[in-house]
Amino acid sequence: MTEQTTGYDQRVPKYLAIYRALAAEISDGTHQPGAALPPQRQLADRFGVTLMTVRQALRALQDDGLVEARPGTGTFVRQPGFAYHLTGLRSLSEELTGQGLDLRTEVLSADLVSAPEEVAARLGLPPGARVLAVDRLRSASPEPGAPVVPLLLQTSFLTERLGGLLDVAELRDHSLYRLLGERLGRPVTSAEERLQAVALTEREATLLDRPVGSPALLSRRLSRDEAGNPLVDDRAIMVGDGTVVVAERAATEVSLTYRTQHPPG
Repeated sequence: MTEQTTGYDQRVPKYLAIYRALAAEISDGTHQPGAALPPQRQLADRFGVTLMTVRQALRALQDDGLVEARPGTGTFVRQPGFAYHLTGLRSLSEELTGQGLDLRTEVLSADLVSAPEEVAARLGLPPGARVLAVDRLRSASPEPGAPVVPLLLQTSFLTERLGGLLDVAELRDHSLYRLLGERLGRPVTSAEERLQAVALTEREATLLDRPVGSPALLSRRLSRDEAGNPLVDDRAIMVGDGTVVVAERAATEVSLTYRTQHPPG
């Protein structure tokens, strides 16, 4: 096949011209986040090039984080992401809005349930105690006018007493940390957090608009008040292709411990 140069800049290498054309279409919304790019054969016909040249352009887009290749499925525009900082004491919503993202919060459910054994232990409750479980889906638009896409799924557990004082409807527009401090007089002053790589379950994948089994980051955070009493036990699933963990290090300000987790037995 003889390569043509119609439809894009002829003064640069063909793969780079295709890269620029597709990157521009991703930027202007022609190809939406999460959507599949046209098949490689179709792109080759459109630009009048070989499949090898198209693949070179797609690799460049993937290297720059604009698309992701899903074997046997195709090439998809990546969802926007965010940086997750390991310093400071900000809630997840404050992390997102602090990076200029247009955050949307959907409260999926807020129910009194029997606390899972691990949650009861972390909150200092007897086995079987009731807790308020609040499920929220966090979505964001990377810039004004851009599509809103899901970034994380969060479940927060609070004691029945503390949860009874909370106006759950306010969580659509305010962070839980803010409500605890400003409305209930129980500000969060410390937190312990663990991060672990996981794969999305069917429910999580559906809500986060990702394939089942996609990589994700699980955050387990226990937040405490000034007296050291547990306030919230959080479980947050963050999309793996849209989250970058950032640690700002200083000898006296943050201490990080890295451990490998071995299977039992």
